[in-house]
Amino acid sequence: MLKKAYLIVLTLILALTTCLTGCGKTKDNSTSTDGGELSGEINIFLPLDAYSKKALENVKIAYRQINKNVQINIDTVQDADAYTKAVEGIILATKNTEADIVQTNVVSQYYGTDKIVDFTQYLNQKNKYSENGSTVWKKMLDEDAYRTEDSMQTIPNISFQSNCVLAYYNKKVFSENGWSVPTDWASLLDLLKKAREAGYTNPLGVNYDKSGIEGNVFGWLLRMYADQYFRDVVETVHSQEKDFSYIEDVDYGWEFDLNDSTVDMRSNYTYNISRLIDAYFNGNTINTESARYADMMANFYDLTRYCSSSYTASGIRDAFHKGVLNIENGSYPRSESAVVYISRLDYMSDYQTSLGSVLKYADDCIPVSEFQSSLGWFELPAMTDNDKVVGGAPTSNALRTLGGPDHRPVGIVKRNQAQTNLCIDFLKFLFSKQGMEAYYEVYADMGIICSLNCLVKGFEVPSEIKVEGIPSFEGDCGLNPYQFFSLGYSEKNVQSSTGGTVNDGVVSAIQGYLTNAEYSSWDSYGKTIYDKMLSGFGEYASWKGFKYSAAGEANKYFVINPYKVKQ
Repeated sequence: MLKKAYLIVLTLILALTTCLTGCGKTKDNSTSTDGGELSGEINIFLPLDAYSKKALENVKIAYRQINKNVQINIDTVQDADAYTKAVEGIILATKNTEADIVQTNVVSQYYGTDKIVDFTQYLNQKNKYSENGSTVWKKMLDEDAYRTEDSMQTIPNISFQSNCVLAYYNKKVFSENGWSVPTDWASLLDLLKKAREAGYTNPLGVNYDKSGIEGNVFGWLLRMYADQYFRDVVETVHSQEKDFSYIEDVDYGWEFDLNDSTVDMRSNYTYNISRLIDAYFNGNTINTESARYADMMANFYDLTRYCSSSYTASGIRDAFHKGVLNIENGSYPRSESAVVYISRLDYMSDYQTSLGSVLKYADDCIPVSEFQSSLGWFELPAMTDNDKVVGGAPTSNALRTLGGPDHRPVGIVKRNQAQTNLCIDFLKFLFSKQGMEAYYEVYADMGIICSLNCLVKGFEVPSEIKVEGIPSFEGDCGLNPYQFFSLGYSEKNVQSSTGGTVNDGVVSAIQGYLTNAEYSSWDSYGKTIYDKMLSGFGEYASWKGFKYSAAGEANKYFVINPYKVKQ
């Protein structure tokens, strides 16, 4: 079986060089808009694993059987940071010739700008690759496939798969110890306590090193639980009549319903960025100095008592796998093993292949039937009030996951209309039953399981590789505008007037709090983060193109468009 491996620096550089030079063709692409023969060249640059790349290559072959004059090049870099930097360079390039189709959610700061194609009009076009050849494209897809992602009501990317965050456990480990699957916050902490008493020194697979907080497991959890604590922010920032962002057809009559997990989908309402900034900086109920935020962090403190502060992203995965191997062949002591691992749905195929050879399964791949009897999973529970903090409590009693259609959402770098039309045609094929059949044919042939939900209507993942028993998740924490403040600003290089970047200051404060041997009040850490955010706002505003540079002036721009240039 193919195995995932992190690219060493030299290889990474070579890969990026290949992408940024080999993909940068000067050939003029053209496409007919009247049903004529297509011709041109499409450059695809996505962070694909080996299986996904092979599957996309198969889609390319199927597409070129219909459109033989269209050349398609597929390049990939798996390192997340390197990929983001490469896409940022592509977006900002004067001619934008390096790549056409990219994962645009890594450059979300350009949503609603002229850098990224808005899919709205194209989704309302007929798709000639539909079964009858004339079905409107969006009607072939679940709504989650084409979410409105920004306050400007644009659709900057689409996805044919949905993902989410789960907690994983090995069924044999739980059976051996007589443990039950946790169902609420108290029982999760109780499980971890029992695991430590049984010899598992760091039973929870969560990393809160710098990378973990910025964008890995801890960062995921921070976004999920921040959404639970601040679900009601949408009421405060909802666009009001006469606001610059107000769209009558969308916003009129909208009301927040805490029990409706999808009420804040961008297609349902708009929010005012100035109201969001005003609420955070000029109030005391939603920022890091609030009692709610302190309560949430007290719960995080309790949770992270059961994991190592030195865990890395690869380290927690290895620790969980050691727990599996401890049961299977006694290879590792419990002190080196984790019993609960937090990851995404697509981890299941990683589990299947990475442990297959070690456990000596045929073809180095755990069969689907054995896989389901070995690996278990559960939904992460919602937090409850922490008795260490007075006056703080989550808004909601339900936890929304991080996920939805965020598994490699693809977008188009805007170049010219002819090139956009060509890319749209390919994506219409990919996002059709024909495209999905070609894509998943590869997975079925290789015996690689699929745990992700397909968002193309009328297509079912082959039963022999489909994982059963996936929870039905309702709602996505990423919908909450509060995510704007999750870890500083979306631009990691924004400088604080007190020194260093805002993001580094936020990460440092969180680490300082969590690594205390004994619990201490969150107050000073919360103030540090707030001050960092405030001191960096001017530079952030300049980078974003705001007309105002002081956070305190936000309330002046509820009605006036706050952007210096149209976003």
